[in-house]
Order: sequence, then C-alpha cells, then structure tokens
Amino acid sequence: MFEFQPHLQTLNLTWNNISEKGAGYLSSNQTWTHLRTLNLSRNNIGDKGVEYLSSNNIWTNLQTLDLSSNSISDNGVEYLSLNRIWTNLQTLNLSGNEISDKGAEYLGRNQTWAHLQTLNLFQNRLSENGAKYLSTMRLGLTY
Repeated sequence: MFEFQPHLQTLNLTWNNISEKGAGYLSSNQTWTHLRTLNLSRNNIGDKGVEYLSSNNIWTNLQTLDLSSNSISDNGVEYLSLNRIWTNLQTLNLSGNEISDKGAEYLGRNQTWAHLQTLNLFQNRLSENGAKYLSTMRLGLTY
C-alpha cells in the first residue's frame, strides 16, 4: 500500500471529483508539515470544503493554494481570510468562482498573508467596490 510521506511538498488534485467531504479528509492531515503547494482546482469543494481546509493548523509552510473553479462564494472566502496559519502563502488562485464584492472585502481585511505576491480573482463577480476593498490589502508587508 502506498503511503504519503511527511515530506510531501506538492499535492496536485486538479480535475477530480473532490467535494467538501474530500476537503475535510485532506484538512485532517497532521503530518504534511512540509506541504508547500496544494492544487485543488476544478473540483467541487464549495464553501464548506474551504472551511475545512482553512482549519488545518499543520500546513504552516503552504506557499501556493489553487482553489480555482470550485463553486466558492463569499462565505468560503470569509473562512480563508480568517486563516492565521498560512503566513507563508505567496500565491492564492480563486479564479472561476462566485466571489462578489463582499468576498473582496473579506480578503481586504486579511493581515496574515504578508508574503502574498499573486492573488488571482479572474472570472468572479467583482465590481468597482470589490476593487476598492482589494486596494486596502497590505500585501507584501510584515506585521
């Protein structure tokens, strides 16, 4: 039987049938302390799946998180923005979801992702107000 080793750095699960339940299983992992890249794009984890992922407190080295095309709304973005563990996050891809200006407001409030360099919100539901909220983010600053 194949077993993931605790030194796993990259996990790519793009284009599978992972739902919130699968995201819950992944988030319960307590050994991948070296995980740097998690790609769950083009699944269907939804807001509840994002809540599960955001509750993981082991992935302190996470640098890239791809949650594009996962039916995530503002509620899911609120869970993400409340995460205080991913202090090394550099890339967050939320493209192709259902995020509106309220989600941008949640992102704008986040002060944990001081190293965030890339935030992809392509194909969501943002307006000028969303741009205003995003402009309040203090990206790349150390707190």
